[in-house]
Amino acid sequence: MKSHILFIIIFSFLIISSCKKKEEDPTTIVNGLVIDSLTNVPIHDVQVQLFKSELLDDFAIPAGYNTATDTLGKFYLEFESETGFISYSLEVSKEGYQYYSKFGSRIRIESRKSQNITLKMFKEN
Repeated sequence: MKSHILFIIIFSFLIISSCKKKEEDPTTIVNGLVIDSLTNVPIHDVQVQLFKSELLDDFAIPAGYNTATDTLGKFYLEFESETGFISYSLEVSKEGYQYYSKFGSRIRIESRKSQNITLKMFKEN
């Protein structure tokens, strides 16, 4: 009888401890490629800046993370996402080029994930 009670107590403890919610990894990773929209040639030295804003707010502020594309048009950005209702976006810029999509001049990214994106920039006339 005592062994049954001990088994039930240990089994209950294991079930309860396994039900604890795991901490979500706050790391966001963005692997990106920037190419010319007409030629599909990679564009080097494109400045990439991270912005953050409250989830339903259009006003975004720099989040303190920037990088530039390498000679192959690639960039890598890794940052710790804040908790709460914060959304993140990227802005890309290079003299002689512009970026614009149907969603505007910033690219929204998903926080707390690893993602690969390709961005097409238009040559200014």
